[in-house]
Amino acid sequence: MQPGDDLQTVVREAAAGDLLLLAPGRHAGPVVVDKPLTLRGGGGAAAETLLEGSGEGSVIKITAPDVRIEGLTIRGSGKDTPGMDAGVLATRTAHRALVRGNRFEGNLFGVYLHGAAGSLVEDNVIRGR
Repeated sequence: MQPGDDLQTVVREAAAGDLLLLAPGRHAGPVVVDKPLTLRGGGGAAAETLLEGSGEGSVIKITAPDVRIEGLTIRGSGKDTPGMDAGVLATRTAHRALVRGNRFEGNLFGVYLHGAAGSLVEDNVIRGR
């Protein structure tokens, strides 16, 4: 997936279990992941894959089980504490979410697991506002 592609449309059209490889560059959020998918950044050490929110809500909201978020720089969540605005918000139905190897910058919360049973968050760098 290239920068400028509508990420929400790509997620909607993907089949359960697909790997969505985001090319280096800036991708616009927010996005709701409502089926088992992997969102993975395609950059290496010198190439950043940025997923940037609008400054409102969560940048990535996971509502499905078995979602993986890997290798992205995620920034630009909203500031609503009761709304649980985060770089990644995994809801109660997001069982077994995996959030690994990402960089979070300037979000209210980096990762918010709201009852997402069996989820794992590891090897991320989180820098708050």
